[in-house]
Amino acid sequence: MVDLTGKVTVKVVYYEVLDYGDVIVYKVEKDGDNLKFEDFYIASFDDVRSEVVWGVGATPLDALKDAERNWDRKEGDDNNPFREVLEKLKEDNR
Repeated sequence: MVDLTGKVTVKVVYYEVLDYGDVIVYKVEKDGDNLKFEDFYIASFDDVRSEVVWGVGATPLDALKDAERNWDRKEGDDNNPFREVLEKLKEDNR
């Protein structure tokens, strides 16, 4: 059996406070070469009651876009916090 045990470091790379909760993007970095996956990002939403991961991607933007799609599929409302953050980022890059 191959030992694929290892450790990761998780750090916040983006944090946006919204009126109804916070969007957070974390970078998950493997510590050492024992784990076979590449570093990745997760996007979560914290509504004060709980924090839930909504998206995963190879970049922070990929994780936010995945979270936006997943939110639309599950929640189906106009208040998509990830869309709000993506629009804000788009405006900031103009």
